[in-house]
Amino acid sequence: LIDCSRWVREKDPVLPPGTRIESVVSVLQEFVQEYYDQNPLSHLGFVIMKDGEAEILTQLSSSSKTHKLALQSVLEMVSSEGPKGGGEFSLQNGLEVAGRS
Repeated sequence: LIDCSRWVREKDPVLPPGTRIESVVSVLQEFVQEYYDQNPLSHLGFVIMKDGEAEILTQLSSSSKTHKLALQSVLEMVSSEGPKGGGEFSLQNGLEVAGRS
């Protein structure tokens, strides 16, 4: 579950330069690489949450390239919407969508 609400679009004084979502995507890209290095037969999927809704970013897949490209598209989506986009975060909706996938 990836939070793409308006709160992660802000700069955080504790994190490296950039917004919180940029830091999250960077860490997730490293995680994807490590995950498939250690679990080559496993599957992974991502769900993004914004505007109180959740949508599947990537279906369950064993392709690290697919996930990395999708994570890069999150940054593009966030930058195109601007700092005021994104709305609210809904954990319940995210869990329901993830459970159905």
